[in-house]
Amino acid sequence: MTAGSTLLQTKPVNIMFIDHTAKLSGGEIALLRLISALDRERFRVSVVLFSNGKFASELKKIGVQPIILPLDSRVLNTRRESLGAGLFLQLGIFQSVLKQIALLRDLIALRKPDIVHTNSLKSDIIGGLAARLAGVPVLWHIRDRIAPDYLPSSATKLFRLLARIVPAYLVANSNATMQTLPTGQRASVVYDGIPKPQKTGRQNRQLSTNTVGLIGRISPWKGQHIFIEAAAIVLKKRPDTRFEIIGSTMFGEEDYLRGLREQIASLGLTHAVNLVGFRDDISDALSNLSIFVHASVLPEPFGQTVLEAMAAGVPTIASDAGAIPEIVTHEETGLLVPPGDPAAMAQAILRLLDNRSFAQTIASRARQVAIERFSINMAATRMQRIYERLIEVES
Repeated sequence: MTAGSTLLQTKPVNIMFIDHTAKLSGGEIALLRLISALDRERFRVSVVLFSNGKFASELKKIGVQPIILPLDSRVLNTRRESLGAGLFLQLGIFQSVLKQIALLRDLIALRKPDIVHTNSLKSDIIGGLAARLAGVPVLWHIRDRIAPDYLPSSATKLFRLLARIVPAYLVANSNATMQTLPTGQRASVVYDGIPKPQKTGRQNRQLSTNTVGLIGRISPWKGQHIFIEAAAIVLKKRPDTRFEIIGSTMFGEEDYLRGLREQIASLGLTHAVNLVGFRDDISDALSNLSIFVHASVLPEPFGQTVLEAMAAGVPTIASDAGAIPEIVTHEETGLLVPPGDPAAMAQAILRLLDNRSFAQTIASRARQVAIERFSINMAATRMQRIYERLIEVES
């Protein structure tokens, strides 16, 4: 019996999760669900955040009191498109990052976790280096494709270099993400899990209107502008259709939101396209949709809202790139369309509006696949096995 096996049998394993943001974005929702599903008798949890906010509040609701170590706002609020070696080499920022690493190293040394699990690119660098300095194995949970079409070239090179030397283990949220990481390390793909939804989409009810919705962060790469173009095409044939764009901006993307408002007005769609804003009741939002659309113009690292729509039984149309084909099977559990193609998107929407039987069939299959293949309990079980293997190897 190894020392690691003895540890697992004699006391709970302490996991320290680190995330740079307290905004409740996709990666934070996935982490919140993971922590909620872990076996708390076997795994003790602590969470360190570099800011305070909604994510911190949600952690408290599940009995986790996060530790807040505020990070320089210049680093905290930098969008991934602006990440790179140049950012960290700016004197003031470099000093701030070094200070954050030192504070975190001291906290890790004090708390003595068995594993540090980082959940975002910024926490991978800062938390990973702090954990290494404290002599604690670190697991990087990669939720972004480390590729030049998703990150600046310098950031891509930096992360791929650090991925070879900092983490003891890599977890990617999809095969599409894993394919952008350097080979040779211990690594696994663990799909983000979702809880079984309590509500299903309203496509099974008699509807007075058809509502097509897109849910997600308001950002150019999420393709809301493509969705609006598709709406204009659909409305020429189905003027009774209504469109909802649900989500809010993050990291200084207000100019894009203003552009969407102008686009809606210039196309004469203010009566039919509604910018709803942020909603935290995603299950309620989905239950009001006849069709869900995912419109990302770049390959998606995972596609959590796509999965949630499928699990809710809402007929789904999604961009055929990145991890989406790992989730959606074309013509069986949804329709896949080329990224950035409003005509193809409009054609798919019209097809589902005109053929309710087909829409309901693929939605029912999608719900079953989502619940059976992507449950949060399955994801938690896989992560727990990885923690156990890591402890055994590192002990």
